[in-house]
Amino acid sequence: MQRQSNNELFRIVLMLGIIAHHFVVNSGLLGMMSPTLEHGNDVYLWLFGMWGKIGINCFVLITGYFMCSSSFTWKKFIKLVCEIEFYKILIYLGFILGGRENISGTRLFQLLSPVTDLTTEFISGYLVMFLLVPFMNVLIQNMSKYQHLSLIALSLLFFTIWDQFPSVVIPMGYPIWFCVIYIIGAYLRKYPIQNNLAHFFLDSPIGALIILVIAMGSVIIMLYFRQIGITSWWPHKWISDSNAPLAVLTSIALFNFFRRLNMKPNKWINTISASTFGVFLIHTSSDAMRLFLWGDVCKCTEWYYSPWLPLYAIIVVCGVYITCTFIDQLRIRCIEKPFFEKLFSQYVNN
Repeated sequence: MQRQSNNELFRIVLMLGIIAHHFVVNSGLLGMMSPTLEHGNDVYLWLFGMWGKIGINCFVLITGYFMCSSSFTWKKFIKLVCEIEFYKILIYLGFILGGRENISGTRLFQLLSPVTDLTTEFISGYLVMFLLVPFMNVLIQNMSKYQHLSLIALSLLFFTIWDQFPSVVIPMGYPIWFCVIYIIGAYLRKYPIQNNLAHFFLDSPIGALIILVIAMGSVIIMLYFRQIGITSWWPHKWISDSNAPLAVLTSIALFNFFRRLNMKPNKWINTISASTFGVFLIHTSSDAMRLFLWGDVCKCTEWYYSPWLPLYAIIVVCGVYITCTFIDQLRIRCIEKPFFEKLFSQYVNN
């Protein structure tokens, strides 16, 4: 089935936002940025790097929306694991040869294990959630609309609203939260938003724009409050975690906006989008990659005081995306298609 180009364009936009987030948080710039806005580039960087968790939520929403009505297959899961391991091993070997990585038992275990951290590591959490998809789909298909909505409401009450109170501690790894987002994506697939207020903010272009402005405004307001001494909260307080209230609302609003875009199928968008997961795997493969990419290659911190930093940040993000896409397209064309699909066709024939 041909992919819908509006959703594929959304994937591309999301990955650009995630790379922008990593440009700020993995480059050393975050340690230089001042919440009291001591430098002119600070406001730009706080806004430029705010999209990481929103992007992660949106990718899981897409998964829930489409997979809730499709069948789980081991072929999909194995292809996912093989892609993950391919880049981990290849990049690790490259850094060993370059003298940037050492061989150790711990590092080899991390290399060979697809799941290493279920608290803050996206790939590990996503894989576990992926394995839970068949069970969640059974639950989703057998719930009434009221039960489905009640489950979402209870989940958001405890994991999003209740979690914001200072004295409340709710330990939650990515797999649990991703399951919540998956169930929300499934609800959006099964039931249209009927409440007028919710429909306006979460399922209309104007509402999406308003939510977007509110999310960005929350960062600016927090920066201002810190500057005048009202609060010591982090500027990304309402969007810095995947379960933060504005991160959830912004994710749903953006997802619905792109889902309703009327676009003709575009071969180029669909081809480029096929590598979004590969782009993520390549540029976040390890700490050594982060130091190499953002420190040695892009030298992000050296641009902190430059008036050209905003333009440079955009060029770097686009450059990283294009380079990683080119690498992943080579993998798809030279390795995955001729070998992986042939392997499964032989398995089916036998």
